[in-house]
Amino acid sequence: MVLRATRDPLPEIATDALTKAAAELDEWGFLRARVPVSRTGVFEYADASMPGGKRLEYRAPEEVGDAASVASLHGRPLVLEHPDGAKVTPQNARTSTTGIVLDPEFDAQTGILFATVVVQDAHSIELARTAACRELSCGYLRELIREDGVTPDGQRYTHRQRGIRHNHVAQTQRGRAGPMCALPAFDSADVPLDATPIAPALPEVAPSVDGSHTETLAKDGITSALSDRQGITSPPPPQPEDAEMTTRKIQINGTEHELATDAADAVEALLARLESFEDAAKSQKVATDAADIDAKVATAVAAKLALIDAARSVGVACDSAMADTAIQTAVIRKLAPAARLDGKTPSQIALRYEAEMDRAADAQRALAEASHAQVAVDSAPRFAADGKPVAPSVEDAAAARAKMLADRASRFKHPAL
Repeated sequence: MVLRATRDPLPEIATDALTKAAAELDEWGFLRARVPVSRTGVFEYADASMPGGKRLEYRAPEEVGDAASVASLHGRPLVLEHPDGAKVTPQNARTSTTGIVLDPEFDAQTGILFATVVVQDAHSIELARTAACRELSCGYLRELIREDGVTPDGQRYTHRQRGIRHNHVAQTQRGRAGPMCALPAFDSADVPLDATPIAPALPEVAPSVDGSHTETLAKDGITSALSDRQGITSPPPPQPEDAEMTTRKIQINGTEHELATDAADAVEALLARLESFEDAAKSQKVATDAADIDAKVATAVAAKLALIDAARSVGVACDSAMADTAIQTAVIRKLAPAARLDGKTPSQIALRYEAEMDRAADAQRALAEASHAQVAVDSAPRFAADGKPVAPSVEDAAAARAKMLADRASRFKHPAL
């Protein structure tokens, strides 16, 4: 999906009635106009990979007029020229938004997408008034399908747009959809921009018995009362014009600032609180780092002691001053004298160590099992041909034990590295 702004030659349709939309300033001085913002048709884009160096994208009526696509335009921001990066995001909305787009509606008969555009920025209103910058260009996401074809009115295209989803509308000097999609031109006779807008009546504020205030607000013909107990408080009374404001100087990040006394007190309180948070965070980090170090040291010591105990269990003399690899090498040479360890990495040494220790443990278990089995054989009664018991000889017991040990040892033989 790619974000695009629209622009291509105007289709051959009558647009006088459509482009002569009326503009008005509301009671706050915002410019409001019901205007075309986009349309159907074939839009041309530069594309070096296509024959002739251009790509022709078809915006079909069923795509431009799709309900989800039309709905995606409602509430989208109005901007003055398309923003860097081609789209409006939460990161740039505050600095780029100049108004809002409302109530979009697609006219299937003309193929035009209408909307109410509210321009809220004074500079943008002046540009529209003087016709210096009043055309409109939609920024939107769409899926692009490679497809050669001809529209019902005979226009050739190479691609088809689908899944159009709007991001913003730009007020620009030259929109791809042409002057049909533009804010209407007007002058001071049409809209008195220099006149002060009629402001709505301020809410009446009446003190209540308990000392709180209640504001009466008229909204859509319905009068409602909101108390300062609901979080809405009356503004402070105006100060006399000749009232003197006391100030004092404070340091903020090494720079001296002169502020009103109340403001200076509030800023210093916030800075002190911030400093306490930073100190607490540093203390917590130090404590956490120390605990992590203690845990790692304890784990390393336990692993070293286990390695030393294992080496001593197979008859290798070692101590904590020896490196782990040195201890493992000594164990391997003890258990497998023919092992070739020259040029082996510490990881390979560690793997061979584990293998030899497993082999030694298996041999120990086999010896214990053989001894147990031999004891059972030696203790079992034997009988001669005449049925009289015969005591087993020492030679028979030794031969049976040697055979069992040889069988067991052959099962746990490891090839040398």
